[in-house]
Amino acid sequence: TAWWYRPIGNWDKDANGPKRSWPYMSERNLNDELHDGSPMYLDMARGFLAPAVIVFWRIVVNFTPLGGEMTIRQDENYEAFLSNVVRRKANQPLITVANHRSLLDDPLVICNLLPWYLSVQPRYLRWAICAQDFCYNENLPSLINAFFGTGQSLPIWRGGGINQKSWLDFARHVANGEWCHVFPEA
Repeated sequence: TAWWYRPIGNWDKDANGPKRSWPYMSERNLNDELHDGSPMYLDMARGFLAPAVIVFWRIVVNFTPLGGEMTIRQDENYEAFLSNVVRRKANQPLITVANHRSLLDDPLVICNLLPWYLSVQPRYLRWAICAQDFCYNENLPSLINAFFGTGQSLPIWRGGGINQKSWLDFARHVANGEWCHVFPEA
């Protein structure tokens, strides 16, 4: 997994960041480029890592002073959200957006949003985007990049525009009916 998410040097990039060299997304290239599924070792890593991270952040939020207090209001809106996560039609995407104030909002909020029995199953977890300069920095060890990648996040270069490979990958996850979450700037 660390090899899969290793930093790739010599990207085709300019002052705005990495650029993808293939045409804009179209019906013809929507499902190309290794979109036949993740390699088996990535699925195994997600199967181990997702529950471990969920348990860790739930302990931090619920049992330490660092976490503070988080309450999920279980009303009809929350029930509709859970129904959309679990029971939506095949190939029907779920796109959620939430504002955030820190880098820890994704693990703190998302890890505590779903009930235990759902949150520890990687197939119910969201795909997210993550700032490349923080989560996929070339100065970070490959294991850190692997950690974020296995957690179903995609690196986005801030200021790089919409012509980035990760945006195409994100669009592919949407097109395949997966849960995709975006934390825009606070």
